[in-house]
Amino acid sequence: VSGYVGTIHFTSNDPRATLPGDFTFNGTEGGTHTFDNGVVLRTPTTTASVTATDTGNGALNGAQGPIVVQVGPAAKLAFVVQPTNAGVGATITPAVTVAIQDAGGNAVTTATDSVTLALQNPRGATLSGTLTQVAIAGVATFADLKVGTENTGYVLAATSGALTAANSAAFDVSGCPTGYTGPTCSDCAAGYHLD
Repeated sequence: VSGYVGTIHFTSNDPRATLPGDFTFNGTEGGTHTFDNGVVLRTPTTTASVTATDTGNGALNGAQGPIVVQVGPAAKLAFVVQPTNAGVGATITPAVTVAIQDAGGNAVTTATDSVTLALQNPRGATLSGTLTQVAIAGVATFADLKVGTENTGYVLAATSGALTAANSAAFDVSGCPTGYTGPTCSDCAAGYHLD
């Protein structure tokens, strides 16, 4: 309608969609308007839809769909299971897992890239275990990680080639190492090195 006057509002059944803001037609646009940033749909599905509705007359609306949204190419890493606090030299449980995701945060279940972990802030500590794992169905699992030095606020860094790296949540390592034979556990001061 070339002389349409009114404000339109966009909605979508994709809860993670990025939609244009409301736009008011003043009757001079000829009934059309191009939204420079368009619509970005992020949740993989075969039934996505986008609806434009007149804010003053809900019966005046138009929908586009169904729209097929597919998982994009591998773009970044994300920690799925974060590291938890552990004792010196003890295995971090549950196993830390890192997912390979597309730019929209969807798991790329076909990805088989190798993912490597390291301490982002080692402060003299050593991270041991199998530090590089091949992703299975887009997820790399690290089941035998250990840190040999007591300290707080350790952070794991995950890398994989050109994929955007990720840092974990902070975790602490405390207590006496396995096999320590001092008189009391308090003798195992911060900074004790197992390795």
